[in-house]
Amino acid sequence: MSIGLRVWAQMERHPSEKETSTPWTAPFVLKEGAGRRRAEDVERIAAFASVDIDESGWTIQRIDEELPGRAFVAHTTTKSIPEHQRWRVIVRLDREHTTAEFGSVWRSMNLMFHGELDSRTKNFKPNSVRTCEVGRR
Repeated sequence: MSIGLRVWAQMERHPSEKETSTPWTAPFVLKEGAGRRRAEDVERIAAFASVDIDESGWTIQRIDEELPGRAFVAHTTTKSIPEHQRWRVIVRLDREHTTAEFGSVWRSMNLMFHGELDSRTKNFKPNSVRTCEVGRR
């Protein structure tokens, strides 16, 4: 089964005891019975990759120019300010990938963005997303 961006966006994952009480979702499918985000617990990663750009000087137009013809979603992060926009960029890939392949995906994307990706996104785990309750930020 292949999971795409639309399916991933609709999936809900429940946090482990170490997580907060809000639901979370992530761009990977855990193996049956796994409740943690360790590499050995990941069955497969979706056919898209999520990276952060924290360097200044990036705009949505510049991101678009670096990804000609590619399907992507980009949004500013909570630490973004008008004078220094910070971005989360989610790029559609041609297929699902493994945790072992994610490093190659990240390095390729880092080249596309001129070496300016946040190095903390080299690891697939930080790209989990906690959902928020209605009326809360």
